Amino acid sequence: MLSILGAGLVAAIVCFGFLRSEALGETPTGWSLSGAVAGFLAASAFAGGLFRELENSSAGVEKLRQQYDMENQELRRVNKELEQKLIRGAPKPEEFETEVDERQRLVLSRPKEWEPVGASVFAFQRPERLLRKGDTFPPYVRVSYEPITAATPDPDVYYRELQQRFERGLGSRGGPYRSEIVGIGGEPAPIPSLKLVARTYVKTVLHLNLLTGQEERVRSIVRLEDFEAHVATRVNKVLGGRVPFGKLGWDQLSQWQDFQVRLRQEVQDELESGRLEYGDLAGFIEERAGTVASRTSTGEESAPVGQASDAAMDQGAEAAENITAAEEDMLSESEEVLPVAEMWVCCYHRGLRKVFFFEFADNSTDYRNSSAVFNSVLQSVRFLS
Repeated sequence: MLSILGAGLVAAIVCFGFLRSEALGETPTGWSLSGAVAGFLAASAFAGGLFRELENSSAGVEKLRQQYDMENQELRRVNKELEQKLIRGAPKPEEFETEVDERQRLVLSRPKEWEPVGASVFAFQRPERLLRKGDTFPPYVRVSYEPITAATPDPDVYYRELQQRFERGLGSRGGPYRSEIVGIGGEPAPIPSLKLVARTYVKTVLHLNLLTGQEERVRSIVRLEDFEAHVATRVNKVLGGRVPFGKLGWDQLSQWQDFQVRLRQEVQDELESGRLEYGDLAGFIEERAGTVASRTSTGEESAPVGQASDAAMDQGAEAAENITAAEEDMLSESEEVLPVAEMWVCCYHRGLRKVFFFEFADNSTDYRNSSAVFNSVLQSVRFLS
């Protein structure tokens, strides 16, 4: 109201003080007004009417908003009722229980005797089209959980037993590993969680999904011996199981065998350190083989790899270490065995009665950068109680 009176006063001063306007008015009681006073009253009356119009308009908008909220709430209530009817109406054979996943909007029935054993909550990975050249292992993140039951021990005992099982299971499948307790869930009360980091050896095989028509990678953790055997197979496959020289004696063949052993170890070291991408493996082996061929030749011109003389081939068949036919059949371009870095975080949530597992893996070359992405994912975790 004060703003309306102020606006009327300003209008009177401007119109009748500066612009020299004239005005004459008369009140209902017979009082006559002139000049600035009449202008002041007229401007105030106009501003007051405008204010009342705006006030009425605002009230109308607020009324419409309230009506919309009420209708929206009613629609949600009706929708909830329809969902409950759908759930109640879903087929449920005898001795079955109804299961509902609200996030995935899914309803189904499970046998009563079958107990929940946990499930995958999230699973995503970097698209292969975004990988660097030579990188054949897309990093992935997977989140799953298992229910806390009456038989589940308290967090401290659970974490200790989990780490003991992990250490026993790791064995020749990787190592070394490190562990620490981290907080998950944000402030003010992050949940103490067990974090494990280790190098493992992973076998990946491409399979065709008959329903989607897409190739999918199936991963499994294998032993160090499987990784060493796979490297040996790859080396022999590239070299063709033959010596790259002409007619050589047993000394040269022995040198070639020694070179193969050293090359396998070098390939393993390069892969584990991350200096060599798995996709660049064949070129790396060929480069090393070409170097040793020119260096070891004794007077005779070295034959290119795979073009040894018949005599050398006969000697190589007896002396050189070759892979078996069965190993050749097992080797496929769609199959890989390589060292990867993996991270697991186990979060025991009493309130939700669940133990959550956060898993991450990437090859040795990219682990430093991609693990920072995984840590950002962990920092974003919040639990809805």
